[in-house]
Amino acid sequence: AEQSNDLETLSSAHRQIGFLLGTKRHQKDEAREHYKQALQVSEKGSLVKEIGTIHMDMGYLYNEWGEYDKAHQSCQRAIEIFKALGNNYGLSSTYLNLGKIFESKQDLEEAVVWYNESRSISVSINNPGGQAYACFRLGKVLRQQGKLAEAEAVLLKADRLSKEFGLVETLSAAEEQLFQIKQYRSQPLFLA
Repeated sequence: AEQSNDLETLSSAHRQIGFLLGTKRHQKDEAREHYKQALQVSEKGSLVKEIGTIHMDMGYLYNEWGEYDKAHQSCQRAIEIFKALGNNYGLSSTYLNLGKIFESKQDLEEAVVWYNESRSISVSINNPGGQAYACFRLGKVLRQQGKLAEAEAVLLKADRLSKEFGLVETLSAAEEQLFQIKQYRSQPLFLA
C-alpha cells in the first residue's frame, strides 16, 4: 500500500493491526502507535469515513483499557463524522460502543439508552448481526437492573436472530444470560 500510495488500504491496515494488537495481544502502546499512523494517513488523504472508523475503534479500545473519558471523546467524534456522512452502520456500532462505556462505568440507565439507539438503527438498516448483539448487551444490562421480563424479551430476540443467522458467539452469550434469569427465577426467594 505504501509503494502504490494507496492511502485507504494503508490506513485500514494500520487500524486493523492496531485493533489486533490492542485486543488479542494487549499491547496498548503498539496499538496506539498503529492507530496514530492510521489517523495521519487518513487525514493526509481526507478519508473521512476511515477517520470515523478509527475514532469508533479507539472508543472501544479506550473503554477496554479503562480510559473512559478518552473512550467517550472518541465515540463522540465518530458520531459527528458518521452523522455527517449518513453512515448508519458506523453510527449503530458507535452507539453500541458508547453503551459499553456507560456499562463499564456502571451507569446502566445511560447504557440502556445507547444500546436501544444501536438496536433501533440496526433494525432500520436491516442488520440482524448488529441487532442481535445490541439485544444481547441490552438484555444483560436490563438483567443487572433486575428488569427480568424486559431482559428476557430482548435476550430471546438476540437468541432467535443468532440462531437464524448463525451468530455463534452472540447466541452463546444470550443463552448464558437467559440461563441466569432462569436460575434466578427458580430460587426459593423469587418463588415466595
